[in-house]
Amino acid sequence: MHDARSLRSSLPSLAVLLEEKPEYAKFLDKLADEGSSRVFPKYLAKATPDALSRFFEEAVGLDFDHIRRHRHALANPIHEVLTAKDLEAVKADPSQYERRAEDAADGLRSIRDGRWAVLIFAGGAGTRFNSRWEQITQATPSLNERMRRGKVARNDPKGVFPISPVEGLSFYQRFIAEVLETGVSFGRLPPILIMTSHVTHDRTEEYLAEAELWSLPSQAVFLFRQDRIPRLDHDGDLLARSDGSLIWTGNGHGGVFGALAKPRKNGLSVAERVASLGVKHIIMGNVDNTAFSPLWPERLGYHLRTKADFTLSVVKRSDPKEKVGMACRRKTDGRIEVIEYSVLDPELSAAPDPAGGLLFDAAHINTNLLRLSALRTDLPGTLYTGKPVAVGCHEVDSSTFEMLNQHLCARLDPERIRLYEGERREIFMPTKALIGEDSVQTTFALETARAAREIAALGGEVAGGPDLPQAWAEFHPCLGATVEEKRARGIGKGWRLEQGSRLYLCVRRGLGEIPPFAPGLQLGENSTFILRCERPYGRLTYHPDNRTVAEHVISAGKVRVGANVRIAAGARVVLDVLGDGRLAIPDGAVFHQGFERVIAPGEIATLTGA
Repeated sequence: MHDARSLRSSLPSLAVLLEEKPEYAKFLDKLADEGSSRVFPKYLAKATPDALSRFFEEAVGLDFDHIRRHRHALANPIHEVLTAKDLEAVKADPSQYERRAEDAADGLRSIRDGRWAVLIFAGGAGTRFNSRWEQITQATPSLNERMRRGKVARNDPKGVFPISPVEGLSFYQRFIAEVLETGVSFGRLPPILIMTSHVTHDRTEEYLAEAELWSLPSQAVFLFRQDRIPRLDHDGDLLARSDGSLIWTGNGHGGVFGALAKPRKNGLSVAERVASLGVKHIIMGNVDNTAFSPLWPERLGYHLRTKADFTLSVVKRSDPKEKVGMACRRKTDGRIEVIEYSVLDPELSAAPDPAGGLLFDAAHINTNLLRLSALRTDLPGTLYTGKPVAVGCHEVDSSTFEMLNQHLCARLDPERIRLYEGERREIFMPTKALIGEDSVQTTFALETARAAREIAALGGEVAGGPDLPQAWAEFHPCLGATVEEKRARGIGKGWRLEQGSRLYLCVRRGLGEIPPFAPGLQLGENSTFILRCERPYGRLTYHPDNRTVAEHVISAGKVRVGANVRIAAGARVVLDVLGDGRLAIPDGAVFHQGFERVIAPGEIATLTGA
């Protein structure tokens, strides 16, 4: 340990700074007492007084209790390999299938009663995602609309990335659109909670202020930061750059509980605020899982029916080498926990069950449901080592001691922990990279296949078929969450999307009592048809105290696309209906030439073809 006196004598810049700012001397003693003063000779030996001043300004925010736990974990690494004597497999509750209709009804009722909030984990820096940015042109076979307009930046938070296949809605917009549609449909808008970090917060706040959010009330969104923690080197010492800045990271998505419980400027924590609005439960998921499906009624109803404090969403694991946590039961105390693949005995990981699948097949997807009254902040930490970080002109292996939200299970009554199993392609589309496994590339394929299956179910055709479509469709959630709701708006019957064509629709209201779409829409090869309403719900009526919400039909954009309308091969037709504008495209209209047209608020336009 380096004491304050020896540091003053060996580091002239530090001595100069302490002469100018003697208030730092007491904190220097604190650093020495905590064993954290080695950062000076290791990383700040040549730092200027200004750089050292920056270091002290940042270091006053250090949590030394956390650093002590981190160092203890480094000094006492757990090399645990769990075997059959430690664990038993956990399977999905058969009642989730037997009582699905009942659970769905209960889930829908709970949405209408305002019992849910939706929380998005959006604190990650997206290091892997941004590391191969040159691959972005390979990620999709066709640039989406936002990419075409150049509205994508390398270092933006992942939540801002234009992920939807045709329009290029961001991850944030996708989730918000789903929650908004559900809220409008049931008359009660669930609060949208977004947990950011010191890396993602400011840009997320800026983005949400400027993005198209279809009249979403700003009071419905709660933006809050997780705490940050310092990275340590392999000796357990703080890491600092030559400019004096510490190397920080978020405290893991398990930091969500402390962040929810932390009082804000008005004295209330986020948890207290949403509880005051009638929220009893929160569903949480990753920003990069476009299939999050937060308000899936069957899952909500199951969580409520079984009186769960915490419900883990899982999908069936089919590959024993898949790098995913598995829900298991500890034999010692009966607790259900998510066990990382790296600590599970390989033979146990690959063990078959009698039906021919894997015995340990409950793959955790980090979509979890929490009873708000069960919230606790005292989660165990998890040590991560070996991540290189740049310090000056070289790299240093760093470690972190983070929390994972699923480890709340270790603090709760095991009788109140549940698993809910879903179909992988319906609830799990992780997007960790631009190309390859779990990437923009795979998400594009899964999303377009899902839309093609919907069109097929509605009586239409997509080139290449529903499993490997060679044309790409995207429907904004305002068209409805189910196939039946889309059918009621005229989607799909007799439609045909030829090779390379692209379709995006964001329309909710037709003209008068007529649905917005009619049978027979045809898109020729390599054509594009984009039809957007700026206000599909009109000017929403929202009461923040009870979160009731209603669409305002009079002020909504309205459209009628008649029967057998055709967009000719190669034509690009982009139509934007602003405000309460109205647009009619009569039966049989054919558009041979591409064009873009904006229908102004109050305007009534008819397009007969071109």
